[in-house]
Amino acid sequence: MTALQTVAISPVSNAMARSRQPELRKLTVLEFDDRIEIGGRVSSFYVLSVALETAKAASDGRAIVLHVEVDR
Repeated sequence: MTALQTVAISPVSNAMARSRQPELRKLTVLEFDDRIEIGGRVSSFYVLSVALETAKAASDGRAIVLHVEVDR
């Protein structure tokens, strides 16, 4: 990659990175043509719900697959 090339950041990755919820910034986002996969670990079901809603808002109608563990 040269200095003139840019890396495109997906809308879902961007939404997670800009979230006010710090735990969302640590989740892994993999985007495919037909689905979005989110992985990692969060501290509560509330944070999991925020992650899902954040992804849905930027997903462009693609399926969302969660591989997120909730600490107990």
